Amino acid sequence: MKDSFRSMLERRANDLSVRLLKKSELGELSDFQHGDVVDRTPVDRDLALELSAKIRNEIKACLQALERLDAGTYGICLVCGEQIPEKRLRVLPFAAKCVECESLSAHAISGQYAPVRLSA
Repeated sequence: MKDSFRSMLERRANDLSVRLLKKSELGELSDFQHGDVVDRTPVDRDLALELSAKIRNEIKACLQALERLDAGTYGICLVCGEQIPEKRLRVLPFAAKCVECESLSAHAISGQYAPVRLSA
């Protein structure tokens, strides 16, 4: 099972790296990063930069998941220490938190009320 996740993570990180490199080679990112004026609106620039940041963050998450695989902690929630369900890892192989802890984190970041986690 761990080998299939390793393969998924390596493939995803590689695909994203290639995608980011192609965007850079096409000038979609480099024009914006150097402040050149191009025939695009500020919204286009913002979207391109946001997309590149999301791609970089996902690559980083994949590499961190591979490190957890090597350390033997892959599939264990970084917050509560419980096992992350395999179903979640199949959908989001770089998940570092279980659904409940991810939800609590998202609420905390957004400033919304987050219910207290109860022990079973």
